[in-house]
Amino acid sequence: MGTKNNPGRFDCYANADPDEPMFIVLGRDAAAPIAIRAWIDQRIASGKNKPDDEQIVEAREIADAMEQYRGGHARAKKLSKKRRKEISRMGVDARRAKLNGTPA
Repeated sequence: MGTKNNPGRFDCYANADPDEPMFIVLGRDAAAPIAIRAWIDQRIASGKNKPDDEQIVEAREIADAMEQYRGGHARAKKLSKKRRKEISRMGVDARRAKLNGTPA
């Protein structure tokens, strides 16, 4: 399993082409493990992986680790559904400021 300080075997950042678009999810994001499990399901459904492939096993481990991380870290704040909707309607800078408690 990869972290910022210890990239895993399937490190997408290291494997990406120089201008290849990427999207990274963090362990504190409540949607992260859901997104990873959806990715797993899609990879298997499309025939690109089998359920017991090392890449899929590691992805499941990461999703589980993210849930555990959120349970034990203050930075992984749980936001209400109403609050998430409110924040999602803001621009990026305003969202960042609101979440960090700083002026926009």
